[in-house]
Amino acid sequence: MDKEITTSEEMAEIFLRNQNSLFALALSYTGSRLTAEEIVGDTIVAVLEAEKCFSCEAACYGYMKAIVRNQAVSRLRRRYRIEPAAVSYTHLRAHETRGNL
Repeated sequence: MDKEITTSEEMAEIFLRNQNSLFALALSYTGSRLTAEEIVGDTIVAVLEAEKCFSCEAACYGYMKAIVRNQAVSRLRRRYRIEPAAVSYTHLRAHETRGNL
C-alpha cells in the first residue's frame, strides 16, 4: 500500500520525479515551450499552496496533471477568447485517446 502524502517536501519530490511528463502534457496543449514552462511552474506553486493531503503518490500526481490541464485550457480560452462551452471536450478527448491524460 502506498504511503500517504502529507508534507510539502513529499509533494515537491513527486513533482520533481514527474516534472518532464507534466511539461510534455502542458506542451501538448499549448504548443509553446515558454507557456508550458510557465504552467509547470504555476503547478508546483498551486500544489504547495493548496496544503492538501493525498492518499498516495498517484493521487498527488493526478492532482498535478489536473492543474496542468486546467491551466492550459484557461490559457487557450484567454488566447482565443473562446467561451467556456465552445472549448468543449473535443480537445481533451484527443489527448485522452493518445494516452496523455
